Amino acid sequence: MPDKLPKPLFREEKSGGYKFDRVTGSAIFLKGDEFQTAIEGFEEGSFDFIERPENASEIALTAPLAVWHETTQSCNLSCKECGQTRSGEKELSIEQIGQMYSDLASEGVFEVRVTGGEACLRQDLGGIVNTASDLGLFVSLTSNGVYGSRTREKVANLPIGLYILSVDGTQEAHDSIRGEGTFASTMKTISVLADRGRNVRVNTVLMQQNKECIAELVAILHDAGVAALTLIPLRPAGRAAETFQEDKLTPVEYMRVVEKVVQLRVQYPSFSIATSYDIISTSAHSANVPSHWSKMCIAGVEAACLSPSGNLRACILHPGDEYAVGNLTKQPLRELWHNDALWGIFRDIDRKVLDQCRTCDDYTKKCPGSCLVMTEYARKLGMPLEEMYCFRRQVK
Repeated sequence: MPDKLPKPLFREEKSGGYKFDRVTGSAIFLKGDEFQTAIEGFEEGSFDFIERPENASEIALTAPLAVWHETTQSCNLSCKECGQTRSGEKELSIEQIGQMYSDLASEGVFEVRVTGGEACLRQDLGGIVNTASDLGLFVSLTSNGVYGSRTREKVANLPIGLYILSVDGTQEAHDSIRGEGTFASTMKTISVLADRGRNVRVNTVLMQQNKECIAELVAILHDAGVAALTLIPLRPAGRAAETFQEDKLTPVEYMRVVEKVVQLRVQYPSFSIATSYDIISTSAHSANVPSHWSKMCIAGVEAACLSPSGNLRACILHPGDEYAVGNLTKQPLRELWHNDALWGIFRDIDRKVLDQCRTCDDYTKKCPGSCLVMTEYARKLGMPLEEMYCFRRQVK
C-alpha cells in the first residue's frame, strides 16, 4: 500500500454522479443534491472532480466505468471455450499505452482491466500496470494463471486491485477444456496470491463439461482463499463458436445450475457467487460485477474495450474493424465516446435488446437480458431470435 492514498474521484453524470474509491475499486452513485452534498464534505484539493461535457452522449455515461485493454492476442493456451479472435494486430509500446491511459484517466475512467490473450506474456506487464496505477486508475487483471514461479512473484507484487483467474471446474473438467496440468498451475497461482492477501476472483465459463461440478468447485475455491466466483455463459465467439451448439447448456440445464447456486450461497454465506439469468434468487446476483455496473449489457454504454493496436470497441467479443469506432492513439476518448452515431447498435436499445427481455419484469433487476453476441450468431444461422439460455418459461 502506498504511503499516500490516492484521492477519491467524483464524476458528474446526468442526474447526480459517482464517488469512486481508487483503492478498493468501488463506486456509489449519488442522485442530485446528494452528489453535491458529498463533494462539499471534502476539503478543497483533497479530491478529483470530472465534469460532464456540454455535448455529452444522450445515452452513455460521462466516461466508461471500465475499459478492457486487450494488451496482446498471444496466449500460452488454446482453450476450447475461448471467445477471442486473433487478428494479428501489432501491439502498442509502453509509451503509446501510457498516452492512452493518461487520456482515460483525464476523462474519469475508473478501471483498466488488463487482459489478452494472456497479458502476463508481455515482458512489460509491470510497466503497463504501474503506469495505470500511477495515473489513478484502478487496475484489474484477467489471466489464465498458467505460468512459472518467477512470473507468479512478479504478478503478485504489482499494484493490482483485483485478480481474475480462469478456472473451469474441478481438475478433470478444467484440464479437459484448457489442457493437462493447467488446473494445478492456476491453483498454484491462486495460492500465491491468497497467501499475499490479494483480492482474487475466479471466472468459470458454464458449459456441458463442467455443469455437474460447480458445488465441488465452490468448495475448492472457498478453501483456497478465493473471494468470489462468477459463472459466465458460454458465448458463440472465437473458437467457442465452432462447437457452441454441442457445448452450451439448455435452458433447463442452466436453471438446474442456478438452483444449485442458490443452495451454495446458503452453504457458503461469505463466498460470492454471481450468475447471469438468475431469476430464481430473491435478490440480484448478476454476472456484471462490481455492483455499480448495471444489470444489463454495459458494452458501449458503461464500458468499452481496447484492442492491442488501440482500436476502441464496445465489446471484446466483437472484434474487427467493423466494430471499431476509432483508435485512441489518433483520436481522444472524449471525441469518440460522446459520438453516439459511431456506436451503432450498441447504443440502440430497441435493436440491441430482444423484445422478450425488454418486456420482462426481471430485466435489469435480476437478469442482464439478451447478449448481442448470441443474437448475431442466431441471425447469421437463420435461427429464431430468442435468448437461448432464458429459463423463465420453465420457472413458470
